[in-house]
Amino acid sequence: MKVEQSKLNEYLKKIHGSVCPLCGNNHWNISDQVFQAVEFDYKGILIGGASFPMVPLTCDNCGNTYFINALKSGLIDPPDPENPSVTKSENEK
Repeated sequence: MKVEQSKLNEYLKKIHGSVCPLCGNNHWNISDQVFQAVEFDYKGILIGGASFPMVPLTCDNCGNTYFINALKSGLIDPPDPENPSVTKSENEK
């Protein structure tokens, strides 16, 4: 899933950029791609377990990466509670 560029631009205006704690660089790159962090289990991937949609924010110099929760940040719309496979905005169309 990709994040709309307009949402990324809005988000970047809201956050207060800082220097990378590893290298001191202050140039960051935010991905428009959403990744999924899934709940860990020693037996393997948990089907139906908890997962979190994340967008990486990466230092352009050393690669230090922060993961931004795509739902909490508003980068993606939450699912419609009545139809979890569709977002609220898709359901309104």
